[in-house]
Amino acid sequence: MQAYLVNDGKKTYIELANITPSALTVTAIEQVSKKGMPAIKQFIDAKRLPLTLPPSPHLMRPECIRLPFNGPAPDKKSGIVLQVTVNPGHRSYRVKVKPYYAPMHKPLLPASTVEQQLAIHQPYLQLDTTAKLLTVRQGKWQLQKSLIVPSGYHLQLQAGTQLQCAGSAVIVAYGTVESLGTEQAPVILSGINDAAWPGMAVIDAPGKSRLIHTRISATNGKFTSEWSLTGGVTFYQSDVLLQSSLLEDSRGEDALNIVHSEFLLDDITIRTTASDAFDSDFSKGEIKGGLFENIGLAGGGDAIDVSGTQIRVTASRFVNIDDKAVSVGEKSHMQAASLEIRNAGTTAASKDGSELILKDTQIDGVRVAGLMAYIKKPEYGPARIEAENVSFADVSTQARAQKGSVILLDGEAVDTVDLNVKQMYKTVMKKGLK
Repeated sequence: MQAYLVNDGKKTYIELANITPSALTVTAIEQVSKKGMPAIKQFIDAKRLPLTLPPSPHLMRPECIRLPFNGPAPDKKSGIVLQVTVNPGHRSYRVKVKPYYAPMHKPLLPASTVEQQLAIHQPYLQLDTTAKLLTVRQGKWQLQKSLIVPSGYHLQLQAGTQLQCAGSAVIVAYGTVESLGTEQAPVILSGINDAAWPGMAVIDAPGKSRLIHTRISATNGKFTSEWSLTGGVTFYQSDVLLQSSLLEDSRGEDALNIVHSEFLLDDITIRTTASDAFDSDFSKGEIKGGLFENIGLAGGGDAIDVSGTQIRVTASRFVNIDDKAVSVGEKSHMQAASLEIRNAGTTAASKDGSELILKDTQIDGVRVAGLMAYIKKPEYGPARIEAENVSFADVSTQARAQKGSVILLDGEAVDTVDLNVKQMYKTVMKKGLK
């Protein structure tokens, strides 16, 4: 029996579903204290009980039944429990009713039409109907309302354009985005008076976006009251090139998040973040050069954090990283060479079925360990690091491999140890530790 308590803003009800091949009968619905003392009052009309839910045929969706509920909602001291019997047999069970979310009646993602956007963003937004291209004119503009690029259209920001966004103004594009700044005239996206603003998301774009000489600051990922993202800048199923660009003062979980996309980050700088700098999920790409500096100021931030990703990192610099300069997880594969890492919690961690090939790298100043290989999620299995020509300075522990995982330093396997990973993530690798 699945039992959920739902409030949709107008009414409260208990939703029941029988997912078994036997009929189930609800005989009572009671409020109980956490100590297990049953209450006397029932909160469903007695005429509705007992209530029998028919069995669910194999591979078929169970029928849901909703019962109006007029009692108090569960709190820290009490809960709601069903008395349920199985027919035939009449064995009785107690089933806890769990609070749950109401069904959505409208999409979470923001939507708009071109006509609406042109009316909202006069006089700086222009439309090329033939190319289906929305262009923001060069200049300094304030976005008091969100800029939404509908599917089938594209957005271009010209060199020297500055968009200052209000705290509720987002940039969401369902087509490619071209931010074409120059060294002398970069494109600048920021909050008004440097206040936090949600950021930018590119979703299901059919082509490759390009952000060149673009500066983005003070994002927090809180796009609407119902919808937030881990990334202040997000590319979801949208390929992207970021070149000679700067992301700074990220106040959310990730300054940049790329999901199910191909990417090239060429000479980008990400600095002064509350948590992680760059997070890649189930993607494929390359990072060439660039700088990651002052990452994880709120505690526990990684510079590069990848999951299910194939990636190459070359000639990048890492300075003042609170947690890991490079984190490779969930069956990712990373080839990294010619890195410079100064002052990090951990230089590089490979975990959960991942492999890291690290060459020609300089490490100076590490608090936890230079290299680590371990299992955090048992379903993925052990991890591996192969390091060659890596120099260590001011590092108390060069390498630490959990039993079952492997770290090779210039072809020599380091001794494995018992490693309490859960405890590690509660202490030295805990998010928001500061």
